[in-house]
Amino acid sequence: MNGHKVPAQKGGFGRKIRGYFFTGLLVLIPVVLTGWIIWKLFLAIDGILRPYVHPFLADRFGIDFLGETQIPGIGFITLTLAIIATGANARNYFGRKIVNFGDKIVERIPLINRVYGAIKQIS
Repeated sequence: MNGHKVPAQKGGFGRKIRGYFFTGLLVLIPVVLTGWIIWKLFLAIDGILRPYVHPFLADRFGIDFLGETQIPGIGFITLTLAIIATGANARNYFGRKIVNFGDKIVERIPLINRVYGAIKQIS
């Protein structure tokens, strides 16, 4: 032995596990929350567009949906187009001003600002 002591780790194994747990939450919560929000938007858009799209397709193309049958993908397509339009607008000068204004508003809301900040860092 050369007289050097190895410093003991503070907290040990339990502290490491707890740190990993909270780090995992910080990574997963924004991803899961974003996925959940997108899923809810799909469902909402499907619900809003269903009364208009079903009769349109039935009249124009002779497609009968037997009442309340859903058309898969309408919400996905609409939301995808909305996201693309938002991205295109955000790239121009006016869009950047709107995005910066929205960022400032979200940064003032407790708890949401942390989730939003984490999502923004990941993306």
